[in-house]
Amino acid sequence: MGLGSEYNAACVLVVDEDQRVLVVSRKEDATDFGLPGGNLEKGEDFFEAAKRELEEETGLIILGGTAFFTEYCGHYFVATIFCHTFTGTVGTREEGVVKWTSWEDVITNGSFVEYNAKMKKAYDYYNDSLIRSARLQEGAKLVSKYVNPPKTEQ
Repeated sequence: MGLGSEYNAACVLVVDEDQRVLVVSRKEDATDFGLPGGNLEKGEDFFEAAKRELEEETGLIILGGTAFFTEYCGHYFVATIFCHTFTGTVGTREEGVVKWTSWEDVITNGSFVEYNAKMKKAYDYYNDSLIRSARLQEGAKLVSKYVNPPKTEQ
């Protein structure tokens, strides 16, 4: 099992500006929510599967995403893609419910709470890294102004 086996899956993390997470219900239980996602189809990679599953289950289309977390979930090897830019309107062509919910709900309810709790820690680290990187870039710009001040004509 594992990478390259028939037991590979991809899921997609979509977080809005209010830090709510987009979840979908399981087809067989409209009260059991998890991240959009599913099995890789023959010939797909994780990103292609994530893109297909997100569109099928929520109506959204990934414009930009990053694989930031992988973990075994039962006998599946799962890659989570953080969707940082997307287009479309939330809705579904499939059975089930699509909704925005809190992180607390994602990590305490549903069939995948253990996976989701680990994924949340990875997301926090990833998000903090992006913030630190942006701050470092801003700091470098400020330092550059003093180390290499613009030359003035005399």
